[in-house]
Amino acid sequence: MVLRMHVRSLFFALSLVAGVLAAQPPVLADSAVSSGYRWVMFDPPGTGFSSSAIAVNNRGDIAGTYYTADGDEHMYIQRLGRFTALDYPSCHDHPTDSTIPNDINNRGDIVGQYAQDYSNHGFYYHDGVFHQFDRPGYIVTDPIGINDAGDIVGMSQRPDFTFEYFTYIRGIFATISIYPPIDWFLGFRDINNGGTTLDEFAGNFGPPSNLALPNSPLMPIYDFQGQYTEAFGINNHDDVVGFYRDYLTFDHGFILHEGNYTTLDLPFPTPMHSAVWSHINDLGVVVGWAVDPATSRQRSFVGVPVQ
Repeated sequence: MVLRMHVRSLFFALSLVAGVLAAQPPVLADSAVSSGYRWVMFDPPGTGFSSSAIAVNNRGDIAGTYYTADGDEHMYIQRLGRFTALDYPSCHDHPTDSTIPNDINNRGDIVGQYAQDYSNHGFYYHDGVFHQFDRPGYIVTDPIGINDAGDIVGMSQRPDFTFEYFTYIRGIFATISIYPPIDWFLGFRDINNGGTTLDEFAGNFGPPSNLALPNSPLMPIYDFQGQYTEAFGINNHDDVVGFYRDYLTFDHGFILHEGNYTTLDLPFPTPMHSAVWSHINDLGVVVGWAVDPATSRQRSFVGVPVQ
């Protein structure tokens, strides 16, 4: 299954692949074509043992994380082969500190969570400046998705350890649902410009992920080939990507496009590997992370549709 792309969009997509390839030595699956995509695996400079590509926008900016050899976790931005390490100010004075992006919009705004001195906070990165993003009266705030208007969805935790979904629209927080602390759930996963959201659940044989179209019933997303299914990203065409875990505990990607569900695998010589599709932009470019069977390392990847 191949998503249609305009000439201008194709130029940006190919530039994205060329930039990543220019910055990285050849590795397994680099520039390989499979399932209608050209795949490239990569790691930011300074990666010690693991990296993850988490979100991509229409400009080709990729936001993700990487671990250094000493175990510190950092956020990176990759654009046309150039990597920039970004951390919340003073966030790495302690070995347990980290900065983790959750989403990036087409303006380059990023939302995510940072850990500092054993305390977790949300952040909003706008015009090159980090801003703390905490919901008043809550002990944890995790902004997970952001659209081009700056609308944010996420999860927050009250002092009694109850979890809540929230939306943040035009500067106002609103609670959507409340779940007791015994439930394992991740809350909202993403929001697009049309107001479509992903409600993300996890757990063996638990509820499926749900696609919440405005003024429509929830659309469950579940792959019966696996133990459970998780949806991670949605673009402005309501295309959804995520993964399902098979009964051998290996992860496989999927894409939901125009109501058609298709599974995706990186072009490794064996299916005995894991890969998670975390985000898709409006050009059909997908990003995520996978365990390279040649090295057993988790690495970032980008997949660009081919004609």
